Amino acid sequence: MIKAFDLGLAGMPALITGGAAGIGRATALLLAECGAHVAIVDKDGAGAVALADEISHAGGRAIAVIADAGRDDDIRAAVAEAEASLGVIRVLVNNVGIGERRPMVDISVEDWRNAMEINLTATFLFSKLVARRMVHEGLGGSIVCIASVAGETGVLNRSSYVASKHGVVGLTKTLALELARHNIRVNAVAPGMVKTNLTAKLLSDPARMERSNAAHPMNRVGRPEEIADAVVFLASSRSSFTTGAVLAVDGGFLAGKDS
Repeated sequence: MIKAFDLGLAGMPALITGGAAGIGRATALLLAECGAHVAIVDKDGAGAVALADEISHAGGRAIAVIADAGRDDDIRAAVAEAEASLGVIRVLVNNVGIGERRPMVDISVEDWRNAMEINLTATFLFSKLVARRMVHEGLGGSIVCIASVAGETGVLNRSSYVASKHGVVGLTKTLALELARHNIRVNAVAPGMVKTNLTAKLLSDPARMERSNAAHPMNRVGRPEEIADAVVFLASSRSSFTTGAVLAVDGGFLAGKDS
């Protein structure tokens, strides 16, 4: 008898940062659909609560945790709150991130540090806290970091974003080495341009949209749900021999130029 396809996520406590919108929202919904119990961590409390309610009303289990990923105390409190409600976190999705588009000479030190705090330091601290508990309890698990094609190449006028995402890629590979003996897998997804609330203003300009489409061999930008599919695969038992990988979900952006 053919069995139903099982991702091994039913009842699994999962935490996703920046979960109220965009890629985070799509991932939270898909994790819940696969049976995971989801903590939606976001600075946007109203958005996190609305999404948690949506999942709960659909028969899933989700909680909203309000936290600023730029504040260490908020991160510690968020992990503790999620664990108190759902149990030891077994799936962590480091999704929260910010970006700006300015020449390097115009970026203030404060803005540079803010990008590093949100994109890289928060990824480190969430991973540290969650992995420490997994190790202490003798539990395996999966950490998935949202990197970017900008973590694999340079991008004009995106120096702080590019540097932080290169850091995410390096951190992912190193944590994979450190945590493998504890049966904790660490991988990353590197999206190309994706249409989200963060890119909506940019992509509302027809000329920008045309250039963004043309930058991808598939001649379009991605959808949040397409990134969520890759994240959930890496979070699931179906990727049980995969760690230290950076999976490009980019419409061919990193494959090279066609002329």
